[in-house]
Amino acid sequence: GEMCVKVHRTERTASLGNTREAIHAAVVERARIVNEKQINTAIGFRHVMDLLVAMHKPIIGHNMLLDMMQLEAHFCRDLPADLTAFKASLHQRFPCLIDTKHMLAAAPPSLAKYFSAGSRLDMVYRTVCSDPFKKPNVQLEQGFERYRGQRLHEAGYDAYMTGVAY
Repeated sequence: GEMCVKVHRTERTASLGNTREAIHAAVVERARIVNEKQINTAIGFRHVMDLLVAMHKPIIGHNMLLDMMQLEAHFCRDLPADLTAFKASLHQRFPCLIDTKHMLAAAPPSLAKYFSAGSRLDMVYRTVCSDPFKKPNVQLEQGFERYRGQRLHEAGYDAYMTGVAY
């Protein structure tokens, strides 16, 4: 007779065939698919890293040295023994890194004077949202209205503040 198996709770019950060979082949294929899904889930964010590297887009952050070290160590390779080697390796992967805190530290006095409140991201954001700066008009996508209020240290909100600061 024919054998039916439900492999995963989200899949419908499907026929595997009516011969021993067909059933074996179907089970092996289902196992391969499940295994591939598990591997992709385990790899997870590495796919994002590979896409960022392939796109050659600028990476913008605020005080992001430790963040980049974490990304390198967890998703790419062990960290080099010294900072110079790390920076060379990182620059090879991401040729355009922009750190808004570093930009502020290197700002000429005529610009730096507006940031006397400090270089913390929330302070920089508050400064660029007031005179003489003009806050850009940022439209939030539906479902992200919660970012209209302050949500410091939440990744999405910090990314938003960094984008405005840039």
